[in-house]
Amino acid sequence: MKSDLNRYELDYTDRRDNRVASWLTALAWTIGAMGTVGSLFPLVKEDYAAFAVTLVAAIAAGLLFRGVAEMIRLLQAILLRLK
Repeated sequence: MKSDLNRYELDYTDRRDNRVASWLTALAWTIGAMGTVGSLFPLVKEDYAAFAVTLVAAIAAGLLFRGVAEMIRLLQAILLRLK
């Protein structure tokens, strides 16, 4: 898959180099899913502010880990191209 820069081919295989990125991606999806489910609990008590804060925090944390994983993959692609 091409990167956003359209110059580097990103590697999504599960090699030893990509294990950290794969774990970070899995962690991002887990945080996002559990945070979304966890944000539904304040709705039972009709606490809409807590619902919004929990949902936004979970999504932001998930996106942070997903972004770090993509940066790792992009840096690996740059290193492979430089070799």
